[in-house]
Amino acid sequence: MTPPTPYHLFIHTATVKLPTVAENSTYLIDSISGNYTNTTGIACRVQENSGTSSINQQRLVGSISAVGMFPPDATLTKDTRIVVTGDGFPSAGKTFKVMSPPQNVAGAGTMLLVDLEYQS
Repeated sequence: MTPPTPYHLFIHTATVKLPTVAENSTYLIDSISGNYTNTTGIACRVQENSGTSSINQQRLVGSISAVGMFPPDATLTKDTRIVVTGDGFPSAGKTFKVMSPPQNVAGAGTMLLVDLEYQS
């Protein structure tokens, strides 16, 4: 039996922008065409790194990272953009890029975890 999804932890809502992927027959690779399909009102939680972790990340990589938590039925792929639209300090109003494939936390099927990178 799958435990219930902890919706009470999802303090944000977001617009999920899935990229449109086009096959490049010359190089035999997929590339993002620049078009995005938007899904709005997705419940989520975006947890930015703590001060020390964030400073170290900026020094090493030059970017700010965060962790995104989403319901198990959310469609997320690498390069998806997450625009946090709901209340919830400090992530509200920020845009993040998904940097990892969704992970099913502990195999419980209650939520998906993704690594995020701050975009704007």
